[in-house]
Amino acid sequence: MYLAEVFFPCGNVQNKSDIIEEIDFLLRAWSSHGQLYGRDLSTIARADGVRAFLILPERTSLAKKHANKYVTARLEKLAALGVEPFQVTVLGRETAFPPSCRCRKPGAYYLFAGRCSPLVCGDCHHPVPLYRIPPTYDDAEYYDLLGWRKDYLACDDLWFSGLAERHQKRQMASPDSQLSTIGRALAAKIETLTGVPTYYYLFRYNGRSLAGEKATKCIVCGGDWLLEKRWGDFDFRCDGCRLVSNIAFDVR
Repeated sequence: MYLAEVFFPCGNVQNKSDIIEEIDFLLRAWSSHGQLYGRDLSTIARADGVRAFLILPERTSLAKKHANKYVTARLEKLAALGVEPFQVTVLGRETAFPPSCRCRKPGAYYLFAGRCSPLVCGDCHHPVPLYRIPPTYDDAEYYDLLGWRKDYLACDDLWFSGLAERHQKRQMASPDSQLSTIGRALAAKIETLTGVPTYYYLFRYNGRSLAGEKATKCIVCGGDWLLEKRWGDFDFRCDGCRLVSNIAFDVR
């Protein structure tokens, strides 16, 4: 991940209010297309133009080749308002975020809600920039996938704070909860679009013993799913059900 300064030159424009609003729309379009991370974005308006400080998955995330129709439309609107082509200055690596996947042909993916992309490479176990896979929503963006990520993180926050703890835990741990049903359908959609096996992570926190955990079976089909060697952070994987999980955190 990289911290970048994006400069929108518009020194010749007297009234910048419309431009600032349109830049905000562009940032939202970039975010919905997976070209930047986070919604708490910093923008500064000065006499020569507007500067935005963004977290990018890759140095080239804002390149024209990654733009969808919504991003292109916003850029055209800015040009019509008198804004010159934006300039990107990469300030350095963002240390609070993991690096992005650089694998050319991952052998597998899995869904895992974190601070960056919810799609993770099964080879390097780093987040995959979403614009690398076909759109999952409206033939142009990833609104459904990012919406699932947002809902998952909300459940995780509420569980951690102790509010409706049992309900939130079930949403994340049960394969047939509303949250998991949506997530598993998204994983299946991604597998169809990419041809790459795509797994769904089931949260597991409470266990009685390490031996008991290792003896557990796949929660859906009842088959063996304990791995001889961990796959990233996972101890369990069911290839038939496309599920992954871990030995309960409290007994590890």
